[in-house]
Amino acid sequence: MLLPFFVLPAIHHGLPIASAWNNTSNDSNISTASNNTNSTTDMTNITNSVPLSSPTAKSPTDGKSVDVMVQASPFPLTAGDSKFKITFLQHSSETVQVHVDYDVAISQLGKEVFRASALTGQPLLHTAEGIVTIPYKFENPGQYTIQVSVLGINFIPIKTETVKFDFEVR
Repeated sequence: MLLPFFVLPAIHHGLPIASAWNNTSNDSNISTASNNTNSTTDMTNITNSVPLSSPTAKSPTDGKSVDVMVQASPFPLTAGDSKFKITFLQHSSETVQVHVDYDVAISQLGKEVFRASALTGQPLLHTAEGIVTIPYKFENPGQYTIQVSVLGINFIPIKTETVKFDFEVR
């Protein structure tokens, strides 16, 4: 798939491209990702989850290559627009890890309802800075999980490592 020139900077900076490939909208606004996805990936058999019981939570990936800090906004999360600021940190450090290949998925009751990379048609996303913000609109309250997967660090592929954060949308 050949991407238009205006999409490449967004992918390079790890920004999800929302409406450009969302067949349910002709709006070119990329500020809020839609939760329309046809994927039914079961995310229940991956690593143990960390509760997102405050605006910020941090945990290492299951392989401990990096720590992932998630900041949810607004907090507590409610149905409607939200944002997840994700920061990749060098393990056991507060130093931001640059050049991370990653993906972010949100599931409700084990059923995937959103995948950031699906918006680009690519298998993964890349952040040069190590910090990304993922917008998402929750249609319904309930229990959710955000899974952050790391697939490469400093342009070197690694065995996929994940971390999951459980939270409630009111």
